[in-house]
Amino acid sequence: MNQLQATIIEINNVESLHSLLLNFGKQNIHILTLELDPKLTIGSVVKLRVKSTDIAIAKDILGLLSFDNQLDAKITAINSGQILSSIRIHIEGFELESIISKEASYCMRLEVGDTIKVLIQASEISIC
Repeated sequence: MNQLQATIIEINNVESLHSLLLNFGKQNIHILTLELDPKLTIGSVVKLRVKSTDIAIAKDILGLLSFDNQLDAKITAINSGQILSSIRIHIEGFELESIISKEASYCMRLEVGDTIKVLIQASEISIC
């Protein structure tokens, strides 16, 4: 499980849905959640969690995407098995892992050192 540390910079609530904007480094992350600890306020530092299989990778993006979070990152390691590839990513001082199909990693011609976009839906990130 991947973890990041971020600071809450905006909170919006509509009925039981909570939309948060968080900052880490020079980038922001947007999350949507149904549960939010009432002790959390703007300025709170929190740990975020996202599964490796919920992190998509894009290279040479042209056009608009529906992903709320499109973060700049760099590939630090690639380990490919028979079916899946583990892509290690450096982003704002944190190391994350994305699990994608081996076929996708080969089709994208991913290499260590590549600058990529990390794509994560806002609903796939949780606060620990």
